[in-house]
Amino acid sequence: MEAFALYPFTGNPSEGELIFDKGDALKILSMSHDGHDYNWMIAECRRGKQGLIPAGYVRLNQCKEFPGIQHYKIKRDTSGRYDIWGYKCETVNELVEFYRHNSVSKTKLVCLKEINEMVQAKFNFTGKENDELSFMRTEWIKVLSKENPNWWFGQKQGGQRGLFPTNHVRENPIIMHETSDPL
Repeated sequence: MEAFALYPFTGNPSEGELIFDKGDALKILSMSHDGHDYNWMIAECRRGKQGLIPAGYVRLNQCKEFPGIQHYKIKRDTSGRYDIWGYKCETVNELVEFYRHNSVSKTKLVCLKEINEMVQAKFNFTGKENDELSFMRTEWIKVLSKENPNWWFGQKQGGQRGLFPTNHVRENPIIMHETSDPL
């Protein structure tokens, strides 16, 4: 998964933190540095350096999966560039952008389209752990990750991020194009 820096971060490399500038593309290696704290992620910059980054400093840009859609293998060469069918890019997002206007299929026109999934709370939820997202009934949550089928990772309009129980939200009440994303 990739992310874009919303703000510059002058981290402390001796403590394992990654320094980056606003607008930098970062590859997210882990949504949590220890499996519990989702306020710090592990990322890699284009120069290949890895380190901790504060989750609130980046905007995640993830691709979604849908039933019935054909999947293509994205390869990564030894220099860190990504490709499908020989077209190489520095980031997966650049590759996706290319295939929004060019067919990813060799036999028919198949272009990519990215969407953001929003869910709405059916019940109030008060998190008991630091990495859990508390919310009130009817609040909207942007789904950022569905790695665990029972606990998804999301973000509220105010920017708060965390894990939330999937049985407390209404799945797929609305799907929004990225350009009309309310968050």
